[in-house]
Amino acid sequence: MSALPARYEERNLVAAINSTIMVLFLSSLGIGVFFFVFPLFAFRSNWPGGWLGVVFSGYYLARLTLSPLAGALSDRYSPRKLLLGATFCAASLVSWYHVVPRQYTLLAIQFGLGLCSGILKPVLFGYLARITPEKKQGRIFGWSTAAANMVFFLGPALGGLLFSCLEINEVLLVVAGILLLAAVVLFFFPKTETLPIFDKPEEKAVSTRRQTAVSGTALLVAVFGRTLGISSLLVFFPILLTQKLACPDWLTGLLVALPGGISCLLLPFTGRLADRLDRRLFILGGMTMSAAALVMIGYCSTTGTFVAVGTIMGIGTAFSLPSSMVQATEYRAGKGRAMGIFQMAASAGFLFGPILSGLLVQLTASPALSINTAGIFGLISCFPLAVSVVRKQQGTTRFRINGLLVAILILILVSGLGALRYKQLPAVMELKQTTKKQETHRFANLAMGGIVHLKLEGTSKTTADQAANEAFSLIAALERDFGHRNASGSIGNVNRLAGKTPAEVSSAAFALLERALHFCARTKGVFDITIGAITVYPLYYQKKISQRAAALIDYRTVVLEPSRHTVFLPKPGMALDLGGLAKGSIVDAAAAVIKKAGVPSALIEASGDFYCYGNRIWKIGIQDPRSEGLLGVIEVKNAGVCGSGDYYQYIPSSGTEGGRSHHILDPHTSASAARSIGVTVIAPRTELADALATTLFIMGPERGRDFLKDFDDCAALWVLPDGTLVSSAGFPPFIE
Repeated sequence: MSALPARYEERNLVAAINSTIMVLFLSSLGIGVFFFVFPLFAFRSNWPGGWLGVVFSGYYLARLTLSPLAGALSDRYSPRKLLLGATFCAASLVSWYHVVPRQYTLLAIQFGLGLCSGILKPVLFGYLARITPEKKQGRIFGWSTAAANMVFFLGPALGGLLFSCLEINEVLLVVAGILLLAAVVLFFFPKTETLPIFDKPEEKAVSTRRQTAVSGTALLVAVFGRTLGISSLLVFFPILLTQKLACPDWLTGLLVALPGGISCLLLPFTGRLADRLDRRLFILGGMTMSAAALVMIGYCSTTGTFVAVGTIMGIGTAFSLPSSMVQATEYRAGKGRAMGIFQMAASAGFLFGPILSGLLVQLTASPALSINTAGIFGLISCFPLAVSVVRKQQGTTRFRINGLLVAILILILVSGLGALRYKQLPAVMELKQTTKKQETHRFANLAMGGIVHLKLEGTSKTTADQAANEAFSLIAALERDFGHRNASGSIGNVNRLAGKTPAEVSSAAFALLERALHFCARTKGVFDITIGAITVYPLYYQKKISQRAAALIDYRTVVLEPSRHTVFLPKPGMALDLGGLAKGSIVDAAAAVIKKAGVPSALIEASGDFYCYGNRIWKIGIQDPRSEGLLGVIEVKNAGVCGSGDYYQYIPSSGTEGGRSHHILDPHTSASAARSIGVTVIAPRTELADALATTLFIMGPERGRDFLKDFDDCAALWVLPDGTLVSSAGFPPFIE
C-alpha cells in the first residue's frame, strides 16, 4: 500500500478507475466501428468472401495469441506504456489507409487491430483488478464490462450512420480520432506509485496455484464454450429470425440486440451482487442459463418466444460475466496474466465458433441446428465447472448443485436428441421413383437473405461439386449486382445517380431491366420496378413514407440506352427495386450453370422459390400464410414455383384491411395490397413465376385469372383474407 494520505489515494483511485473504463469504452468503440464498416465496404466492393473469412479469423487469432503475453508484460512493466503504445498503434494503422488506399491495406488494418485489441483488453482489465479493492471488484468489473459490451450497439449504429454519410476514408478518420481520444485519456492516468496496489505476485504460494489449477481450467473451458455460442449466435441468428419470423429488418435488429441490451442494463447490478454472494454459483448458473437459452432458440417460432429466450440469455450473461472475471484473477498470481489467459479463452471461442457453426450449416443447411449445437457444447463446457464447484460445497448447497449437475446432464441429453431429430418445415419432399434410384448430391450455402439448397442427381460427385461451386459463385455475383442496397452494384449505382446522370450497368443487369420493364408494361404498372422510391426506406410500408414518394413511381420514365448499356432515372429520389423478380432470375441463372456442367436433373431452392428440371418429379409443400403448417402438397416437373405473401415482412396495423401493413405494395395506391394474403405460381421459368407471384398477389384472383390467360403453361393459387383457396386453370391438385 502507498504511504500517501487516504483521501489523496481514494481520489486518485477513483480517477484511475474512471479513466480505465473510459479508455476501454473508447478503444472498443473505435475498433467496433471499423469492425462493422469494413465488411460492409468489402461486400459493396465485391470483394471475395473468402478474404473476409480469413481476415476475421486472423483478427481473433491475433487476439488469442497476444493476450497472455500482453497480460504477463503488464504485471512486470507499466500498463500505461503498453496501453499508450497499443492505442497509438491502432490509430496509426487506421490512418495508413489514407497513404495506401488499397484492399490489402484494410486487410492489414483488421489484423493489426486484432493485435492491438489483444493488448488493450487484458491490460485494461488486469489493471482494474490490480487497483480495485477485492470487495469492490465485482462492482467495477460490472461497470467495465457494461461499457465494453455497449459497443455492440453503438459500434453498428455509429458505423452505419458514418458509412451512409461519408466515404470510407472519412469514416476511418473518425475511427482514428476515437482511438487517439483514448490515448489522450491515458495521459491523465494517475501514476502507479500514487495508487494502492492489491496484487502482489511475489507473495503467492506455489501450493495455492496448484490447488486452484483445476478450478481455473474449468472456468476457462466454460468461458470458451460461452463465447463459442455467442459467436455462433451473432453469425446465424439474423438468418434464423428471417426464416422463422420473416420479420422486418428493424425487428430482426432488435431481437439480435436484445440479449446484449439486457446484459448491459443488469451488469452494474450483478457486479455488486458478485461482491456479496458466492461468485462460483453465479458463474455456473449464469453460463448454464445462457447455454440453455441457445439450445431453446432453435425451437422458438414466435416473436414472444424469441424475446423470452433472448432475455434469459442476457440475464445469464449478466450474472456470469463480472463474477467470472473476478474469479479468474484469483486463480493466478498476476492480475494482468490472469486477464490475458481469460481473454485468450474468450478469443478462442470467437475464433472457432463461426468456423464450426459454418461447417454445420454447410452440412445440414439449418441455422437452428447450428445454434442448438453451440448451446449443447456450452452446456457440456459447464460440466467441469459444476464438478469443481460441487467439491467445494457442503450440506444443502452441495445437494442443490448436484441437482443442477443432473439437470445439466438431462438437458444435454434432451437437447442432443432434439437436435438430431430437428426438422424444419418440409417445404420440399422427394417422391419415390419407379425408375432406378439415383444418387442425390446435396449442397447448401448462405445467399439472398437465407439458405440456398441444391439437389443434384444423375452425375458423379466430382461433377456435382464443380457445378455447385460455379452456381454459388454466380449467385453471389448476381446478388451483389442486382441488389438495390449494394451501392457499388449495377442497380445500386443507378439509384445513386438518380436525377444526375445515366449509370452504366452490367450486361446481365441491363438484360434483366429490359425484361422487367416489358413485364411492367404488360401489367399496366401493377408490377413496377420503380417502387424502389419507397422500398429503399427501412419501414417503407408506413403510410407517411409511401405517400411522400408516390409521385416518383413510374416505370415509363426509366431511360435505357442499349448501345452504351446505361440506365437513367430522371428524377432525384427515384430508385429501382428488382426484388419482385431478381431472386427468380438468379435461380434460373444458377440452373443454367448446373445444366451446362453436365448435371441432368436438379432442384434449386432459395428461401421458398424453387426451380426443378430433368426427368424427375418433385413434391412441393405450399406454406399456409397463417400457420406453421402446409396448405397442401403439389407435384411439379421442369418448372419454377414461387410464392408471395403478407407474412414475410409486416407490422400489425389496425387501420388496414387484414390488420397488417406489409412489404408488397400496390404501386397505384402506395399501400399494402389486400386482395389476398398468399399466392403460389407455377411457370416455365423462375423469373416469370417470381414476377407473376408479386403481380397476382396485388391483383387478386378476379383480375389475376384473366391476366394469367396471356401466359402459357402458368398457373396460380390464391389464399384470400378469409382463408378461401382460389386457383386458376392448370394448377395441380393437392396430393396430400
